Amino acid sequence: MPIHIYFGDDEFRMERAIKQLRTQIISPPWESFNVTHYPPGLQSLPQALSDIMTPPFGNGNRLVVLPNSSMLEAMDDQMLGQLEQILPAIPESNTLVLTRTKKPDGRLKSTKLLQKYAQIQEFSLIPAWKTDPLVQQVKTAAEELGVDITSTAAKELASAVGNNTRLLYSELEKLATWSNGSSIDANQVKEVVEITTQTAIALAAAIRTEDTTQALQLLSGLRSRNEPMLKVVATLITLFRQWLWVKLLTLEGETDNQILAKYTEIGNPNRVYYLCQEVSRISLPRLQRIMAQLLELDVTLKSSSNFCAVQSQIVELCFP
Repeated sequence: MPIHIYFGDDEFRMERAIKQLRTQIISPPWESFNVTHYPPGLQSLPQALSDIMTPPFGNGNRLVVLPNSSMLEAMDDQMLGQLEQILPAIPESNTLVLTRTKKPDGRLKSTKLLQKYAQIQEFSLIPAWKTDPLVQQVKTAAEELGVDITSTAAKELASAVGNNTRLLYSELEKLATWSNGSSIDANQVKEVVEITTQTAIALAAAIRTEDTTQALQLLSGLRSRNEPMLKVVATLITLFRQWLWVKLLTLEGETDNQILAKYTEIGNPNRVYYLCQEVSRISLPRLQRIMAQLLELDVTLKSSSNFCAVQSQIVELCFP
């Protein structure tokens, strides 16, 4: 009677887990009879519950999947009473999978009931600023696919694909084919994998570290993808404002992450640690100068969309 609750915003890894589960328990000749996916909503719940109580046809087991399931939301007493009867009686041959983007609310009676019988697993995207966990994710995925990759190559690949797990697995499979079983190094990653993290976040990091070449490459990539320059500059302003506040407050002796998070308007205080690391090698006067230049650039773009003005300003922002 396995019941699985999968939640999180990493849809690719969630889909992959369901496929692996299906491979493990379903007999291929009977797959069309024993695997059912139901659309979200209360209207499909009665049929899904009936299905999960039905023994599988032929060989193998039965799998019932309810994406964005209403079973993980508040429900009336009648439905709750029905679940209390059904859940303990699900045949051992049948597996029920419930998915949801947000973490199930532990205060709900339905969640408390499901927790008695279900295995709960989180599939959340790693924040783009958590470099070490992203590198570890690359290594884990490579091991899962049987791909031999060096540590430097893992870092290079993490930088290229960011937290896009679907792209990560796709690029690893491409690298595995290209390397023909040999170990993959950083140069091979650079040669085969197209950098997709051409975002304002990466651009801000390049400006902060005074990497003019990288900054111009990223800016060119953003332009080729028709990213609105006003949106890019707005993101740069947000990031450098956060760095400015962190630098200013830490220089004044503030060490409380909760207070730092409040002033920087960051929802997760744990991120403050990484912000402190990022501003450790940049001076307060330079941060202040960059902020002033970005605000001027924002005004300029609102009056006339001039890419050359952005390009020249990015070069100036990279100056020490």
